[in-house]
Amino acid sequence: MATQNAINNQINGAAGAVVTSTTGALSVADGNTNGYFLTSTGTNSTPTFQVKPSATSKSLIFPTSFNNNQISSSASIFYSPLTQNTTNATESAVQQVMPIAATIKNLYLNCNSNSNTGVFTVTLRVNGASSSLVVTVPASTTGVFSDTTHTVSVNAGDLVNLELSQATTGSNRGAWSMVMEV
Repeated sequence: MATQNAINNQINGAAGAVVTSTTGALSVADGNTNGYFLTSTGTNSTPTFQVKPSATSKSLIFPTSFNNNQISSSASIFYSPLTQNTTNATESAVQQVMPIAATIKNLYLNCNSNSNTGVFTVTLRVNGASSSLVVTVPASTTGVFSDTTHTVSVNAGDLVNLELSQATTGSNRGAWSMVMEV
């Protein structure tokens, strides 16, 4: 009972207080422990409080490809970001509904064939409007191109798709990917 009284006296009504003992002497941590967790520092030592890490985000990668796109001069073709080679000249035919709010970033394009005599661009579109996430490929150039600078926030229910547009006649082939962070 003496030990219980000693504990009660040390806590003195502090809600959430943590009582520790390493050598038989009682130690009471402040009751204001919201946002912290206890970490063991080994046998016969007082545990320490560490700040809880913030909730970590989860990232998903959207990979897809495009194949032998023959687009007439000054035209666009639209792609679904989640399905392989689903293209249409009508944007609404390929728009995907976002099921959750997210941030889309890191658009990469691996162009392995490009006969365009002018530049072509791949742009993330949200609700029928171009976003800041854009990759530009120079004329007749192949390789990996990216936009790792811009991020685009989308809400649940937003419609997303990709647009491939070019100012000259030519064909191109490759694959792209982007990250959706929730």
